[in-house]
Amino acid sequence: MAELLLLSLCFGAAQGKHVAVSAGGAFIQMRSDVTDVTTFSKMRFIGRWYPEGNVMKHSWGTGTFMVRFRGSASLGASLQSPTYQAPHYYVCQVDEGPDIRLPHSSGTLVIAEGLSPSEHTIKCGRSSEASYGTTTLAGVVLDSGSEVLPLDASSHLRYEAIGDSITAGFKVTGTAQEQATPRNEDVFKTYERHLADAWGTSDWRVVAKSGISILPYLGGAEKVMELEFPCRTFWADWQGSCPIAWDFEDWQADVVSINLGTNDFAFGDAVTKASFQKGYKDLVVLVRSKYPKALILCIQPLQYSCGGGSAKLQAIVEGLEAAVEEMQQSGDRKVRYHTTGTMQSPWLDCQTHYSDFTHPTVEGNEIFAERLLETLTNDVRFFFPEKCSGSGPRCNGAVVTTAPSSTTTTTTASTTATADSSTTASTTATAGSESACVARPQSSLPSGSWATTDSYCANCANDGSVWPCDTDPLLCDCSPQNVTTSVSVTVPTTTLATLLSTTAPEDGSATCVARPQSELPSGSWATTDAYCVKCAIGYEWWPCDSVPSLCDCSPQNVTTSVSVTVPTTTLAPLPTTTAPEDGSTTCAARPQSELPSGSWATTDAYCAKCATGYEWWPCDSQPELCSCSR
Repeated sequence: MAELLLLSLCFGAAQGKHVAVSAGGAFIQMRSDVTDVTTFSKMRFIGRWYPEGNVMKHSWGTGTFMVRFRGSASLGASLQSPTYQAPHYYVCQVDEGPDIRLPHSSGTLVIAEGLSPSEHTIKCGRSSEASYGTTTLAGVVLDSGSEVLPLDASSHLRYEAIGDSITAGFKVTGTAQEQATPRNEDVFKTYERHLADAWGTSDWRVVAKSGISILPYLGGAEKVMELEFPCRTFWADWQGSCPIAWDFEDWQADVVSINLGTNDFAFGDAVTKASFQKGYKDLVVLVRSKYPKALILCIQPLQYSCGGGSAKLQAIVEGLEAAVEEMQQSGDRKVRYHTTGTMQSPWLDCQTHYSDFTHPTVEGNEIFAERLLETLTNDVRFFFPEKCSGSGPRCNGAVVTTAPSSTTTTTTASTTATADSSTTASTTATAGSESACVARPQSSLPSGSWATTDSYCANCANDGSVWPCDTDPLLCDCSPQNVTTSVSVTVPTTTLATLLSTTAPEDGSATCVARPQSELPSGSWATTDAYCVKCAIGYEWWPCDSVPSLCDCSPQNVTTSVSVTVPTTTLAPLPTTTAPEDGSTTCAARPQSELPSGSWATTDAYCAKCATGYEWWPCDSQPELCSCSR
């Protein structure tokens, strides 16, 4: 077994002395003349890392470290992760390969094994947010005789994302019923990761916390972003104040995105347009003072398009837009406002693209990013053409990723079962002689070269000038024979009885509906039945845990299930709409012009389900949002 040597990350120990360092519970003796080659200057740290004694620490994300080395078959990191809700997870890449997610509590985190003795670069970052605690990095673990090589300073676009739980990756891989843990939180699966990839930068960082807001709530126990942002680490109310301010001279952002306001909607006390405008502007002014030359992108809360037309949420959006206009009128043209869809045209499916009705899923984050890129990249390219060249939503040389399509398959409800029917499914063939690029297997590569993956090679079909498309020897095979052929299979359809409402309650059990605005005290804002319905299944967060209660789950709120037989979705392509039979009912959205002030139109897609007997929003709204006719 190769002898492992822990390379301490100190600023330089005295020559000739021996130092004992802990690695995975064992103390390993090493010479400081070896230690001297691994000073901080030879590694790269992304995020708010800071030295403390002979170690490096970080709280705000992404807490990424990079190391370049040769002569070692393995690499590990001597870490101490936060103890709260351990283990925590680290997302690593070996030589720009695919993400590897590794759990860790304490001791040595083994990142890579079985490496060639040639040069390698490894990058790792913590995927959980700063409020969990601090990560400490004491050193990297390499084979004896290996060499750590310096990393050049990055010339990439410098991007910082400021936000709440959505930006932190809260429950991005979880469900509504799951408790939030480091396991189902992952900042590397968020929209800002996709923005950074599209802008061709690895130099991106995050200042985000679940529950954080623009304006104070809970009597100020939850600290607002204006108080957290200037601090070196996340701090809580019991600490009294920020322990140590962050030195912004160390790193200056080119681009800053601010995605806040969701928690002001969910928990805020008496939020008005004027109060939100002032709070938001104060934060933007603070960010501008720290990053004098940055482009500041102010993002409308994504919840706006799925918020049920809340007057409170409308005030937040109007206040945000007014704050940006105020900054621009004062002469700051590098503060920009970007929308994220409307109730009539939401960017994400309000039911399927969220893990818990508030936080986007992995797919939802990808779609969110793709839509943002349609406008954000224009601003980035205008102000930083030297770091974002080309045209379109991506900067030249950026990673090309394809977001999953957000198509919806429509099925038609019927009271008559379809018997013994079958349908044909077919994949889509690659047209003509176009090439699909795949990774060459390791067995076909010469000694000293290492295979990549199909996912990285897929990009070569669009741009052959970037890695791994331009390597010598070639790592990707783009021969014309790598085309997709159509595969036709016959699949029998099946039918089942489906309840068009949510799961039917047992006799006497409750469903939950929104309490009307007239029943709520001053300063509280009504929600909708669509949000309250989840409270009946044990959902524990807003609006189910609000005080005063926004939802009524009394036993009398029972519904009668309507059972119909519908054909299950098959692999066959289905028409997007189905003409109703003579005498059947169709439902469409009432236009905004027909609705009274304070009500907001929905879409035909949401109203269509009212024709089937669906009893919740928007079918039960007052005033009526949908018009149904035969």
